[in-house]
Amino acid sequence: MNHPTEFLLQDVRCFDGAQRARLRPITLLVGENSTGKTTFLGCYRVLHRLLSERGFSGDRLDFNQEPFSMGSFRDIVRSRRGRDGRIDKFKLGLTVSPPRGMDVPPYPLSVTFSEQGSQAVVSSVHLQFDAKSFVEIRRNEFDLITLRVPTIEAEIDLEFDEWNLLLDLMIDDSGQDYLRRYPASRPIYDYLSNSFS
Repeated sequence: MNHPTEFLLQDVRCFDGAQRARLRPITLLVGENSTGKTTFLGCYRVLHRLLSERGFSGDRLDFNQEPFSMGSFRDIVRSRRGRDGRIDKFKLGLTVSPPRGMDVPPYPLSVTFSEQGSQAVVSSVHLQFDAKSFVEIRRNEFDLITLRVPTIEAEIDLEFDEWNLLLDLMIDDSGQDYLRRYPASRPIYDYLSNSFS
């Protein structure tokens, strides 16, 4: 993962709506008890592992790995009472520097989590390159990947839990390998190539 400069928490425990924190080489968290310092650190650790390691393993989504114990999905997602009702997802994100050779400024990358059983699972990954250019990798009803850019949507015959492999291939310098593996995504790959070359 390339140098994150900002961390996003949305609808996680005490963080109502979208809350952002700037990240620097030295970042200090200061506050009273029960103000979100442990939540911030636990969520950052899960997101960093999820985005920086190749391949997928379920323990990277463990919000309860020592020294953190954040509970089940319902314990992590912010509860909302009254007419606004129940919240059914939360979001974590980072603003990251693009890989070398990609002609875009730092961009936000967000991961949306929903409930499966009682645990948090990734339901989509969204990269926003500018006001009009984005890539979204979404879990479809068959637990496969639906890949979307502003003008095109394609289903990819790849289990959703391998989304980060797909993301690595898309933004890495291995385009031909990517197209050989996932030919249905050629229009999306061409869109990205034309946008950022």
